[in-house]
Amino acid sequence: AMYDINVEEVKQRGWVRIPNIIPELPDHDPHQWFQPEQMNYFDFPEPHTAYRLRQYSCADETFRKIYKGINERLIECGLIEESWTNHQNPGLHELKGAFPNDQIPLHADIKHKAALTIFLNHDWEAEEGGWNLIIDNNGDTICTPPTYNLGVFYYTPLMHATTAVWSHDLRRRTMQLFYGEEA
Repeated sequence: AMYDINVEEVKQRGWVRIPNIIPELPDHDPHQWFQPEQMNYFDFPEPHTAYRLRQYSCADETFRKIYKGINERLIECGLIEESWTNHQNPGLHELKGAFPNDQIPLHADIKHKAALTIFLNHDWEAEEGGWNLIIDNNGDTICTPPTYNLGVFYYTPLMHATTAVWSHDLRRRTMQLFYGEEA
């Protein structure tokens, strides 16, 4: 299943939203990939040391097949090069409500060539926060509320961030893929 994407337009803007990015996702429960014993904190470097992100590693075979399928489709439609998937370590990210420092500050992933965030929460309401923000190549701020199975792909070094999760007891969960490790 190839994504219907105008690659030249994406390269000009620097980003694209890809709905239903994981065709098989409705057949799985991605929340089972978030195992507490696999969680660690990512502490952001200066000047953002007040912020942190919960990261989960996952060795689940279904998870592995899903991200490899995404990579194949992104290569097929021309958004990434196959070599960009070498040494890839996809992650699962979580931001929790009631923790104001659980957000991602404005930054650019300069160690990579591109990145992809995939929202995994069902029934997320926009007013619950956790929005993805991107400053695109035109200088426009693009705001994307978490939407189940929506991918937000962007080329670096676009600046991007998230808002805090504004509702207590909620966990914003995403799959995060980075492409093209820089040396």
